[in-house]
Amino acid sequence: MKYRHRIYPLLLAASLTACGGGSGDLVADGGISGSGISVGAITGFGSVILNDSTLDTTPSTSITVGGEPATQDDLAVGQVVRVVADFDAQRADEIEYEETVRGIVNGVTVTNPDTLQATLTVLGQSVLTSAATNFVNVLGAEQLVGQEVDVSGTRNADNEIVATFVERKSSPVNEYRITGRVEALGAATFAIGGLTVDFSGADLGGLPGGSPEEGQLVRVRGDTAQFNPAPPTLIASGVTTGLSLNAMSDDAVEIEGNITAYRSLGDFELNGQRVDASTASVVDGSEDDIALNARLEIEGVIDDNGVLVAERVIVEDSLFVRIDAQIDMNGVDTVARTLTLLGVTVSVTEATRYDDNSAANADPLTLELLSPGDWVEMRGLLVGEDVVAARIERDDPDPGPRVILMAPVEAEDANAGTLTLLGITVNGRTSSGTQFRDGDEMSITQEQFYSLVSEDSLVKARWDPFISLNEPAEEMSIEEED
Repeated sequence: MKYRHRIYPLLLAASLTACGGGSGDLVADGGISGSGISVGAITGFGSVILNDSTLDTTPSTSITVGGEPATQDDLAVGQVVRVVADFDAQRADEIEYEETVRGIVNGVTVTNPDTLQATLTVLGQSVLTSAATNFVNVLGAEQLVGQEVDVSGTRNADNEIVATFVERKSSPVNEYRITGRVEALGAATFAIGGLTVDFSGADLGGLPGGSPEEGQLVRVRGDTAQFNPAPPTLIASGVTTGLSLNAMSDDAVEIEGNITAYRSLGDFELNGQRVDASTASVVDGSEDDIALNARLEIEGVIDDNGVLVAERVIVEDSLFVRIDAQIDMNGVDTVARTLTLLGVTVSVTEATRYDDNSAANADPLTLELLSPGDWVEMRGLLVGEDVVAARIERDDPDPGPRVILMAPVEAEDANAGTLTLLGITVNGRTSSGTQFRDGDEMSITQEQFYSLVSEDSLVKARWDPFISLNEPAEEMSIEEED
């Protein structure tokens, strides 16, 4: 069994890239060449980094946010952008960004606190968040009920928004916005997900033909006072076409997103774009991983029929990590921007969020205020061989104290009763008092546990009280089964 949570993007892929404005040296890691288009979530700056390519911005680069002139400083990690680029010159000529939805959060359900997975309800849309989501002006999803937010992401096959960016608005907005495909088109209304849009009085001048069409990607705007949450309804002031790939024949293309329709390897849709991957090379996975809802990055060329003929397909898997432990001696490096927990080096980035639940109650808490010996809860992602923190919470130590280590399995030895997580050998044997649980939190035997886990299975080990890593874990559980 492999743990592959395919619908969550690897937002922090450029974990060691400093974020900030301005242009810099270029490194194009993608295999694409020529002039074309790149659509995906920003993973870093220095230039603009997305889809494994670093594209330089120059004074002549056109940048728009919501259709208005902007600068690189107006962009953020996690925002899904459309970039017109010269891949040979490694230069971005145009960058466009529009939020996927702007609105009020009417509900939050935390589905897995270990991985920060939650579902928000925004303008009738289900918005999925995780440790791979860059939260701005807020610690996490649980704090967003009743708040107005901007969300950027892509939709999956269930029409849910897989969020790579969520920003809590610091001041009230006067307009709500949403991008999605027209469904259930009537004389004066249509639906986007769970939202009914009344376009009877809207400006439709931005639509070809002056009216919406079934299946069309549109961007809807409406005054905040014209939104009714029950049932979710928005009286639109304007409807235009939504930001899309919009590529021409022979354009080179990089695109990141979820498979929204799958018929065969040679005929599926990514973000609504038809793809033929029948002759493509597959990276970090296999053809079996190319299935409905899979998260992919695709490089290729648009043919005369508007189909993206893929040359390379990269399977994007988010592998979640949690460490609750004491910061090691000499375990804070403010220059390298790292922490060391249980001997594991953890990188922090601009997207890392901090919270201080200790008696010190620092506000804001920063890396510089953390010290060896502090007890912290870290939740993040395994990016290659690097652990990248999404959230760090400082706590006062429990009387125990308790240690938790959650990570994908690197190796397992059923005979010895051990697993390897982040290079740490974890002992788990019934004879030593270890309790075992499956992905449904049900108690199982040692033999059943080791028969279920394999490489990349997500496993959580808990020591309570913690003495040393040489001691058997009190509990070992499988966090999710695929």
